[in-house]
Amino acid sequence: MPAISRKKAAVLNSRQNLRPLGSDAWIKNTGSAIRHAVDDGCTILTSIGMNTWEIVLYFVSAYNARVVTYIPVEKGADSGKIKYAICTQFELNNELTDWRFIEINNVKKDKHFFQQKRDEAIVNEADIIYPISVRRNGNMERLLETGRNKKIAIRDNFRTEYSGSDRKYKIKIDPERINPNIDKLLKYYLIHWTRTSNTAWPGETKYEFYRDIVHSRAVYPRNALETLKKILTDRKVIASSRHYRKNVPAVAFSSLAPSEASSLMKWRARYREMSFEPYGIAIKRELAKRIGIRRVIYGHAKEFHNLKVEERPYFQSTGTKGFWLPENEYRFIGDLDLNLIPAESLAAIARRPDEIAAIKQIYDGQVISFLSGL
Repeated sequence: MPAISRKKAAVLNSRQNLRPLGSDAWIKNTGSAIRHAVDDGCTILTSIGMNTWEIVLYFVSAYNARVVTYIPVEKGADSGKIKYAICTQFELNNELTDWRFIEINNVKKDKHFFQQKRDEAIVNEADIIYPISVRRNGNMERLLETGRNKKIAIRDNFRTEYSGSDRKYKIKIDPERINPNIDKLLKYYLIHWTRTSNTAWPGETKYEFYRDIVHSRAVYPRNALETLKKILTDRKVIASSRHYRKNVPAVAFSSLAPSEASSLMKWRARYREMSFEPYGIAIKRELAKRIGIRRVIYGHAKEFHNLKVEERPYFQSTGTKGFWLPENEYRFIGDLDLNLIPAESLAAIARRPDEIAAIKQIYDGQVISFLSGL
């Protein structure tokens, strides 16, 4: 058990923007408050699961400070494995890290229960509270008043006005603005469409993600354009197991013409993201088939067990809450190495013509604009 300093400080923020920027006052002031608390000899109290708590964990790691981290743990879970994963993700110094476990039945289903218990426990353990961006009449303000009543020291010198989430994340594609040549140019291609990420890219640590957030100013560093540039720089598309049966990591492609795919670019409120955005990489179908990109097998869930084992990673249920057939999906199992693809069989897709130059700085192949104007 690491030695924990006597004073413990909590930095309180109400729920913030889904895609924050380092120029946001709440992030700048959170960093300053943590620096102040660390210089004052405090251990920082924080948690995971929300960017308001995880940004604190990033600053703790960057300052190599002492920390107590509250985490949800299902009954019977390997707490040592969980601690190792969090230390790895946030590059924490294990010797300076202590833990508080809140036992729950199911991490996903009991999320709100954990959040309530976590927030209350952090305030109860704190000797000092730094309110930063606190919403009027919200849960954090209630907890802050609890702290005042308990005579916990309140440091208001880093407080900033709460602005909430005022950014727009939905993208609407005007069919009249779609490049009239794009369908012809990509007629014989399969396309991997990408989108803005609300968290770290696949294969990236949370420390790296929040580091880039903290250093950002006007542009969210995990937007769809930056994601495309990352793919082209690394020459690799990292597979994801998200939404896939049996958690088989894969890279998705569509055989739809770009103009047809535009009608499927929709905001998914459940996941707080677009289904996909007009950025992507396109691979000639003939070459795609040779390297193992296969058509998805659509069917009802009960049909899955009738498939051969080698076919199962390509199965996609037609869905009960959604209907997936219109996507005309193809799938590559595992990470896709773009070095396997000759330059003449690969193309990149940018949303606007004015983005092509930035892509050309890192990729000398064909770049096509999805839209015809700025």
